[in-house]
Amino acid sequence: MAYRFLLEVPEVFAADAGAVIDASGVGQVIVTRPSHGLGIDDAYRDLTVATHDLAVINTLYAWYADLQANRPESRTAINVVLHGGRRFGLHEVDADQTIAAIERDQPWVSHTTPMIRRPETSASAALAVAPPTTLMIAPPSTDVTQIYVHASEGTVHAHGGDFLLIGVMDLEAPEHFYVEIFGMTLLGRQRILPDGRRIDLPIEYDHQVAAQRNEEADLAFLAIGPVQIALQRRGRAYPLAYGETVNDITLRVAPSYWHRVKASVLMGGHELLESTATSFTLRDPSRVAWQLVKTP
Repeated sequence: MAYRFLLEVPEVFAADAGAVIDASGVGQVIVTRPSHGLGIDDAYRDLTVATHDLAVINTLYAWYADLQANRPESRTAINVVLHGGRRFGLHEVDADQTIAAIERDQPWVSHTTPMIRRPETSASAALAVAPPTTLMIAPPSTDVTQIYVHASEGTVHAHGGDFLLIGVMDLEAPEHFYVEIFGMTLLGRQRILPDGRRIDLPIEYDHQVAAQRNEEADLAFLAIGPVQIALQRRGRAYPLAYGETVNDITLRVAPSYWHRVKASVLMGGHELLESTATSFTLRDPSRVAWQLVKTP
């Protein structure tokens, strides 16, 4: 879970403030809009900031000092508005006091588990999978230009291509995660018959109805650009080793996509393994480590 606060910045400095926050590697500007708290005649912008590390406050104060806006004769006021509604200027308190105020304002962040996983389940359906690959480079797309696979559970062939295999307890929640966070497209689902054959399921497939009829899909295929993954349902007894990574994937992505995914990760409270100004690594609920590298 991330801390969130509003930064009220003079319009002339808004773009610089957003760049400073994004460059910190730990914070993200989620929304920028005209200020509504200071009156319609004030040329201010409101920046909604999400961060998993309040070290971003020190970065903001360093930038504020470089502007010399903290000098007594300066008429430039930059304000923080907390979740509870309290507003104060950076010139009124120092960085440590601001950090303490945010922590007091949102005590649940430091007491919330970063990511709660459900127990997952041992491989049940037998699949003929290729050996783990060490490198894959696929044709470019608008958002994701390259994918490097450092470790994986293998691949499965479908829809005319090879899909990286990811074992999950069931399909519904992981499907939603990859569509919601990465913007992937669901290509289809298959059920594995007792003789090993795989049959395609209709597009109107319903997870709840299928579970009631004991006709659940065993595989779901998703993709975005060169990224193609196959989720394999392995049953509700599949053991999940917390903190373990079973797939290690690096994506080179467009800046707009990078910022969009990072914002979703911060707002959703997902597990960040590392974060810099140009890359971050997310370990998702299926134990896949995704490193997203922003292209120039």
